[in-house]
Amino acid sequence: MKKSLRNILVVGTIGLASLLPMKDLGAQQVIQEDTTKTEKIQKNKFNIGLKGDLINKYRFWGMPFLDSPVYKQSLNVNYGNFSASTTGQVDVKNLKLYAIVTYAGFSKSLSKKISSHLGYTLFKFKTGENWENAFLVSVGLTTNLPLNPSITYNRLFGKSSFGGGDYIEGGLSKDIPLTKSSSINLSGKIGYNNKVLRDRTGFTHLEGCLNIPIKLSDKINFSPYINYFQSLSDVVKTGFNGGLSVSARF
Repeated sequence: MKKSLRNILVVGTIGLASLLPMKDLGAQQVIQEDTTKTEKIQKNKFNIGLKGDLINKYRFWGMPFLDSPVYKQSLNVNYGNFSASTTGQVDVKNLKLYAIVTYAGFSKSLSKKISSHLGYTLFKFKTGENWENAFLVSVGLTTNLPLNPSITYNRLFGKSSFGGGDYIEGGLSKDIPLTKSSSINLSGKIGYNNKVLRDRTGFTHLEGCLNIPIKLSDKINFSPYINYFQSLSDVVKTGFNGGLSVSARF
């Protein structure tokens, strides 16, 4: 059961990250899309998006849990500072739906340089023939400063068999424009894990990401990306993973 939760959380966290409206962070596909999202919200107030991701394998907060490919399909809705989504997750190897992730979030600018975000994610995942629940609460700060430093605190809740715990992640990012329709996004992260799906507390890994978002039209974006993980603990393996993403906004 714990392994099933891990698989769901890996995908769910990525889905969650792609919904946080942040400004000028670049460096990751999700961050670049959020910048575009914020600009559109300011003009249109309300918009709907679809997003599909195909990833060769998953890591959750640096920890590798799912080595086979996964496809996830998301429906996103944004209104002002509020955002919500629902995401279906499919194990490509077995062609089975194994999770439904629902997210709701709120963001607010604290100043011209600093903004905050608060999110709640409900994970509904399948273990055998039964569906079970867990949830994640996150709060963070993002900045419009050189290298866009950010920090996010996450609290994981679930049944006693899954336990809980805290995870803190700090990040830096840089967006390098290539053409009018593409750019290179670079980012770096460091993770601190307090007994989330493990028995120990401490720094777990460093992560670097290279992402190339390409604007196919005013409403459609395509993004290949690759991540590198450097282990700082026994729960994270040093190595690469990557994927492709297509998103559309209406």
